[in-house]
Amino acid sequence: MLSVFVAYATYARLSKRKKELENLGQISINFEKSGLKFKYETLEKATDYFSLSRKLGQGGNGSVFMGILPNGKIVAVKRLIYNTRQWVDEFFNEVNLISKIQHKNLVKLLGCSIEGPESLLVYEYLPNKSLDQFIFDEEKAKRLKWKHRFDIIVGTAEGLAYLHGGESQIRIIHRDIKSSNVLLDENLNPKIADFGLVRCLAPDKSHLSTGVAGTLGYMAPEYLIRGQLTEKADVYSFGVLVLEIVCGKRNATFSKDSSSLLQTVWTLYRSNRLAEAVDPCIRDEILAKGGPDYVLQIGLLCTQASVSLRPSMVEVVQMLTDTDCEIPIPNQPPFINGNAQEPERSTKSYSLDSFISNAVKKIQGSGTFSESSRTHSSDEPSRTQQ
Repeated sequence: MLSVFVAYATYARLSKRKKELENLGQISINFEKSGLKFKYETLEKATDYFSLSRKLGQGGNGSVFMGILPNGKIVAVKRLIYNTRQWVDEFFNEVNLISKIQHKNLVKLLGCSIEGPESLLVYEYLPNKSLDQFIFDEEKAKRLKWKHRFDIIVGTAEGLAYLHGGESQIRIIHRDIKSSNVLLDENLNPKIADFGLVRCLAPDKSHLSTGVAGTLGYMAPEYLIRGQLTEKADVYSFGVLVLEIVCGKRNATFSKDSSSLLQTVWTLYRSNRLAEAVDPCIRDEILAKGGPDYVLQIGLLCTQASVSLRPSMVEVVQMLTDTDCEIPIPNQPPFINGNAQEPERSTKSYSLDSFISNAVKKIQGSGTFSESSRTHSSDEPSRTQQ
């Protein structure tokens, strides 16, 4: 019996490996035909053999290096870590899905190399790196005027609307929208990055039931609690991002001594004091242009506990760009009072610490997640060019 078990386990492992190699071979053929295939040696030399001086950032599934191709073009080379089973899914996601879509607010995948000792992805290079290195840095935040921040909000919304099928037949859920996954080009235009966790939703499906993956503080309650994934999970994450951009503070604060940004903004909204939530760097500027109310109100709309009440990203873009568009009144977000599934019907106090504790236990048993952004300081290069 032991021999049969060992033989079966060996056969299963070899079968999986064979399937992986077949998939990689098919990707290699497709990229050969499309002209997006890079030689490993070319990228190795372009990054000065992955020199630490060229390193742009470190993410959960690999390191990113600046590369200079023989023609002088600067690129970002993502060196994948695949010492676990996850790397296969993440690699296929980034190559198969993202290579098929093009949008001005999505980081462009230029190609890949899969025939060397490790797999590499090649992306366009964005000199200003990630948004979190601006809005959470006291000096750099001063460079982001209100116009810049508003344009970043609109551009990110348009990129998400495109992913969700606004201009295509493919419905793609990003699953990890946050400030460190929004990169900025030389003109501070935003581009959504890091597609390792994306999932494709079939036209006839209302949702996916999947293991939880993402970043605490940005994950929607229905996804965090039940693993129920829809485009509205991205909408929730976008809402949190909007609040962070306008307020210049992180939402991911789970301590007994302080409130989350979401709770703070909601409290100020209820008392008609939203101006107090705005980043001091832009407070005078934004108040002179009519106040932050409608932008923060849109952020609160996106972070409502009820999935059905959250707007689609297409509707969010309309609210942001159409001055005549009526903006609904938001209901209470989750994690403050009431049950996360039916907030409007419950008056019972809900413990944030208890919720997070239970959620983390669930995540650890069902999937992989990135810890809260608070584990990455603003000057840390984590997950910057992905």
